[in-house]
Amino acid sequence: MEIKSFNTTSLSVYTGRGYFGRGVFAARNMSKREVILTFTGKVISLREALAKGEKEANPLQIDTNTYIDIQEPGVIVNHHCNPNAGIINTKTLIVLTDIYKGEEILYDYSTTMSENSWTMV
Repeated sequence: MEIKSFNTTSLSVYTGRGYFGRGVFAARNMSKREVILTFTGKVISLREALAKGEKEANPLQIDTNTYIDIQEPGVIVNHHCNPNAGIINTKTLIVLTDIYKGEEILYDYSTTMSENSWTMV
């Protein structure tokens, strides 16, 4: 198992392998509304994201036509339709429901973009 630790504002997380492949996991128990991490990466436009293509770009919408091309660890937080985490203030990932040590951190990708160019199977 690959493990890479990251220290964030209020807690530690690590990367590893889970049901959805590579993902981000809680290094300790976390309570509702705690900050997990802040997404970071190069600020790009929708046009730049589309030019990179779905397999190369990892856009997180932060304004009408502005995105962050997110990098680790945020880029490997996986999607789930019943997430335990969510985004506030455009780029801060917080706990929605209590997360236990070792549990994978998941958020709903559909809540991050207001255009319809990107889809998921």
